[in-house]
Amino acid sequence: MADRHVLITGASGGLGAAVARWLASVGVSLTLVARSKLELDAVAHQVELAGGRALPVRSDVSSVLACRKAVRSGVETFGRLDALINNAAVVEPLSRIRNTDPSAWQNAMATNLLGPLYLVRDSLPALQRAGGRVMNITSGAAEISLVAAGAYCTSKSALNHLTRVMGQEIPDVTSVAIRPGIVDTPMQAHLRLRAPQVMPPEQSGYYRRIKSEGMLEPSHVPARGIAWAALHAPAHWSGQIMDYDDPRIAEPSLAYFGDRLR
Repeated sequence: MADRHVLITGASGGLGAAVARWLASVGVSLTLVARSKLELDAVAHQVELAGGRALPVRSDVSSVLACRKAVRSGVETFGRLDALINNAAVVEPLSRIRNTDPSAWQNAMATNLLGPLYLVRDSLPALQRAGGRVMNITSGAAEISLVAAGAYCTSKSALNHLTRVMGQEIPDVTSVAIRPGIVDTPMQAHLRLRAPQVMPPEQSGYYRRIKSEGMLEPSHVPARGIAWAALHAPAHWSGQIMDYDDPRIAEPSLAYFGDRLR
């Protein structure tokens, strides 16, 4: 995999960083995109220690120009692009519709939906040359209605449909949306903090309970499946929304990477 290059957004921690480390373990070169320079540089160092090459790009995916710059920087550095992993997302605003700030909804849509669109558009020439793949990281929240999380639910539902459209419009790039399950990430910590202020008691209590009862998945587990799919997802999956623990993903990813992330 030494000649492969993957661009990952939201790569400064949590799921994105874990995907980067899996890919680095097989020698993949990575463009790591996030807003936080300090954390991004730390992940880049981990990638290089694991055997990959890393280009950290401090960028906000809600910006058209920033997305274009990130793609261009990665392709110019590594000469090609084999996969794009749209992982960056925000859960705010956590607010009911009648109280919400429209600009906060705009920011959620810009990050969770439009950012992936911008990156796909700018990546297409390189991805098409490589017969590449796009992994859109979605959520089970796309299919349910969560009080005070309307922006997140709506944006992820739209991302799912964007994936379906990509499957129809871009037949020479394999586009898949992957649900990573309920992962132990900073987003979950934020929900535990904010939910009691804005959500019904049973809903906010759920976030505390899944943490206290050990129900959250460690980020390296779904990250392994996402990393494998970015390299190997077959073309006939294009346009599908899939779970990280689908046997078609979970079993070959375990065989390919093993069960331990160094």
